[in-house]
Amino acid sequence: MDDEERIGESGPDSDERQSGRERLVFHYSRERRLERASESVRRAYAEGPIKPPGLFKGLVATRGSRSIFAVIVVICIAIVAQTLLRQPENEATPGGVPAKLQAFLFEESVYVTVSLGAEGNREGGPLAGRVAVVRIVARDGSGAVVHEEELRAGYSGTPVALRTVFRDYEVTMVTAELEIGDTRATLTAPVDRK
Repeated sequence: MDDEERIGESGPDSDERQSGRERLVFHYSRERRLERASESVRRAYAEGPIKPPGLFKGLVATRGSRSIFAVIVVICIAIVAQTLLRQPENEATPGGVPAKLQAFLFEESVYVTVSLGAEGNREGGPLAGRVAVVRIVARDGSGAVVHEEELRAGYSGTPVALRTVFRDYEVTMVTAELEIGDTRATLTAPVDRK
């Protein structure tokens, strides 16, 4: 055998030819195999591949999967209802006055704002002319109080903002106890460190 013939030989049989063995040939007949197969195998071959059910049919195909699907639906409804119906902890409406607490970090200081809106979305309500008192309490990650302050402002029924700034001692949470006349509310907000 010269070099030109060897160059033309390639593939898995080339080593077997060189060692003197003959190539093995396998004969496969699907019809012959199916003749000896069981009835269920012949039926499966005749019917072809089984199409998977759709997404919804797969979720409700059995009694167990229906119950799991129902639990998932109930949990999703509960989460959506809680999200839509629950008032955030940093907002309250004492005596019809919308109040909102915000706290954020800028450089080395924490800025806190308590916003009071128009009473009942109108000016000059029953709480107009009262003094709004806000007690600010700042807590660190362990819950220890690191800063306390009291703010006062006259509330005439129009929007008012009470603001304070204090040094950051790793403050994570700010609480504001709001009192206007006889109405009280407690607002809580995390410090936005973005």
